[in-house]
Amino acid sequence: MDKNLVLRAKKKEFSMKIPDKPGIYIAQPIGTRMRVIDKSRPEMMPLVNNEFIKVGRTIDLKRRGSEYFRDNDGDVSFEPIVIMEDYSNDEIKKFETMLKKEFEEYRVVNPKKNKGPLEWMKGISFEDTASTINQVFEKFKDVILVLK
Repeated sequence: MDKNLVLRAKKKEFSMKIPDKPGIYIAQPIGTRMRVIDKSRPEMMPLVNNEFIKVGRTIDLKRRGSEYFRDNDGDVSFEPIVIMEDYSNDEIKKFETMLKKEFEEYRVVNPKKNKGPLEWMKGISFEDTASTINQVFEKFKDVILVLK
């Protein structure tokens, strides 16, 4: 079968599992091959492989997942962890800030820019990352309730 047809079928299956809602996700390349994770900005982006993991925020998980899929030729694990459709963009940003603090020790510095830590991390598993996100989200919900 044509490689492009296989990749398109894989992309369709991949995107059907992901909602088009705002939220927090984990992305992790599959395999040991080092690659630029964002082909639209290769001069700025670090090289990563399966030793790296990223926590990110987006207003459309499906679109963001498709971007990762495209840039990695399908070799990426992308999992929505927290769907945040009932929260404002400002609240989602506050939650992301809480997460960044929680993951500070794992965040890597981009050797191409050398300007502080990235959202990319190393030295933490996918499972531990997901668990931490969920724990911080429970704290975040308590804080938001108090503020409302």
